[in-house]
Amino acid sequence: MVLIWLLVGIVAVSLAFFLPGQSIDPWVSLRPGEIVSAVFLVALVAYTTRKPFPAKQRIFSWVLVVVLLGGSLVLSNNLRETTTWQKEKLVEILGVIHRGIFLAEMPGPLLESLDRYYKQPQRGRKPIGEVFREIKPSVKVGDNIRPQDLDQDSLKIFVASITPDEVVLVGQPSWGKGRDPDFDNYDGRKGLVQERATLTVKGVTYESEN
Repeated sequence: MVLIWLLVGIVAVSLAFFLPGQSIDPWVSLRPGEIVSAVFLVALVAYTTRKPFPAKQRIFSWVLVVVLLGGSLVLSNNLRETTTWQKEKLVEILGVIHRGIFLAEMPGPLLESLDRYYKQPQRGRKPIGEVFREIKPSVKVGDNIRPQDLDQDSLKIFVASITPDEVVLVGQPSWGKGRDPDFDNYDGRKGLVQERATLTVKGVTYESEN
């Protein structure tokens, strides 16, 4: 009989854990597993302490179960709150890192264009947008100009606009979290970090959009 209870418990908890499917959030599976485990423990204690089990020992067993389940619930909730807080902080740190990388890499081609623009003779000077196209001859609006050294690299710098008087670059990752979860990113996603750099003959300006 003990073996049957053991097998039933293992199967029930396993099904409760795996049925919700794959999710980034482990608590989606852990919560059902915890609930089924608690139900199984209550059923097991009810079965093993049924009459003629001594009344005092039955009461002690139930008190022990209540204390155990209550302590487990408190511990589980504290653990969930802690892991959620840690996750949020890590995502915030990731956003800071993404912004730092964009601010370090986006100015390169823009400042190079600006430098080449002012090194031209005053007479017959080419527009700033045309100078940028000379530096990036094969680039079109919408292209990612950031080299992808690794397949896991999620950061991209898009050419959002090229006109004679202005060049706009937009940097965003493929995943992460920006300040506004409803923000519409350049590539159609939502809620990601986004930085904008604009080149004109007056220089380069930066805007943290999300």
